[in-house]
Amino acid sequence: MPGAQHIIDASAEVGVDATLSRTAQAFRRKAVAASLKAGTAVSTYALMGNAADDTRAISGR
Repeated sequence: MPGAQHIIDASAEVGVDATLSRTAQAFRRKAVAASLKAGTAVSTYALMGNAADDTRAISGR
């Protein structure tokens, strides 16, 4: 995760929006936490799929 933080810090230094980098960093951290809890690797892709399912459940679609 240090690489993502470096990109975020460098973006701030030059005035570039780091929203996408922060989002990627957050998904990576969630994947690491989910993997530790599950005892097996959980991909960021799997987390995104679950987020989409949650959004559909909330919206009723």
